[in-house]
Amino acid sequence: MDEPLREKRILVTRARAQARPFAARLEAEGATPVCFPTLRFAPMPDAAPLDAALARLDAYDLLLFTSANGVRFFMERVEALGAHVPEHLDIAAVGPATAQALRRRGLRASFVPDAFTAERLAEGLGDVSGRAVLLPQAEIARTTLARTLTDAGARVDAVAVYRTLPAQPTPSERAALDAGVDVVTFASPSSARAFVALLGDRARTLSGTTLVACIGPVTAAAADELGLDPGLVPDTHTTEGLIAALIEHFAHAGSVSRIGRTVPLFPTNES
Repeated sequence: MDEPLREKRILVTRARAQARPFAARLEAEGATPVCFPTLRFAPMPDAAPLDAALARLDAYDLLLFTSANGVRFFMERVEALGAHVPEHLDIAAVGPATAQALRRRGLRASFVPDAFTAERLAEGLGDVSGRAVLLPQAEIARTTLARTLTDAGARVDAVAVYRTLPAQPTPSERAALDAGVDVVTFASPSSARAFVALLGDRARTLSGTTLVACIGPVTAAAADELGLDPGLVPDTHTTEGLIAALIEHFAHAGSVSRIGRTVPLFPTNES
C-alpha cells in the first residue's frame, strides 16, 4: 500500500507541546497535520496536597501513573522540593507513552498493562490488599482506578497534580481548520469536550461530514455523548495505534470527503 494518508488533512486537537510528535508521525506517513490545540495543562494552584504526599513518600508501596502529564507535574514538584522517589516503590504506568515519560525522568515502570486503560491497569496489579498506593493524576481524572483499588483493599491516596485548561487557538490555527480537514482526532475525553466548547454546534456539523477518530473507547464514549459520532477507534490505544488504524481505514475505504467551508468555522468578528 502506497501512503494511504498522503494529502489527508488530519486535525490534531492535543495540547501544543504534545501535538508535535503526533504531527511529525503523521507527516512521515504523507499526511498534512492541522494542529488545533484545544487544551493546555498547568500545575495545581495549591500544591499542599501533593507536598504532603511527597513528605511521606517512603510510606507508600505503589506509585501509579495514568498519563505522561501526571509524570511531568509529579516529577517537577519532586525536583522543586529536592525530594526523590524511594527505590522500594513499585511503579506502574497505564501505557507506553507514560512509561517513556518515566524513563526520561530516570524511573522505570515495573508494570504496563497490555491494554492501555485504567481498568486494565487495576486488573493487572494483582493482590493490592493492604498496600499503600499513591495515584498522582489530573484534577478531572475519572475515579474508576482509585475506586477499584480501594474495593480490592488498597489504601489509595489520589492526588491532583495538574489542571486541564482550555486553550485558545491562534488565528492561523483557526484558519487552517476553516480550510477543511479529512479527519478529526481526539486523544482524550477532555480534548473532545474542549473542542465542542470552542466550536459549539459547528463541531457536530464538522463531525457529520468528517471521520472522527478517537484514541480509545473512553474517549470515543465521551465524543459520542457530545454528539460527535466517532467512526474509528484503534485496537491499540496509543497515537501509534491511531495512526495505524487511519492507514488501514484509508487503504481499504478510500478517501473521506473533505469539508469545504463556505461559512468559516470562525467568523472574523469572533473573539
